[in-house]
Amino acid sequence: MPEEKIYKNLIGKLFPPVEIIRGSIIILGIKNCSTCGRVFSGPGDICIECKKAEEKSFEVVYKYLRDYPKATLSEVAAITEVSEELISKFVREGRIKAVNLPITGSCIACGKSIDKGHYCVSCISKLKVATSQAKVDLDKKIMSNTNREGPLIKRLLE
Repeated sequence: MPEEKIYKNLIGKLFPPVEIIRGSIIILGIKNCSTCGRVFSGPGDICIECKKAEEKSFEVVYKYLRDYPKATLSEVAAITEVSEELISKFVREGRIKAVNLPITGSCIACGKSIDKGHYCVSCISKLKVATSQAKVDLDKKIMSNTNREGPLIKRLLE
């Protein structure tokens, strides 16, 4: 399919990395902003304009909570005109801590209530144990994988 190669080279010069799958051109790294729907390329799930607006909202909330640390979520949202969802996001990300903001999420592994992050403390420790065990198992597998040319690790290091 020489025409696919021509299209890939042409589009690859105009856009970020491109892949052609079953005749459809897929531009890798391009996505829609989860806030406004604009097409953008880059890290995260929101475009640069929405990220800037989010940062301005963060500054407003942060300054208000610095002056009124005992304010409730609804008070902060009403006074700062920042949505409760966005304020909750800031708290879950650990960017702000406030005494009176009853914001909780749930651990994605076990469902236990948490106040920041994605995992509870017990699931984090279980994940640490599981990943270290997986590393040990992988190391053993690499060292024991032999054939007529010797252990895989030796062949990789040569």
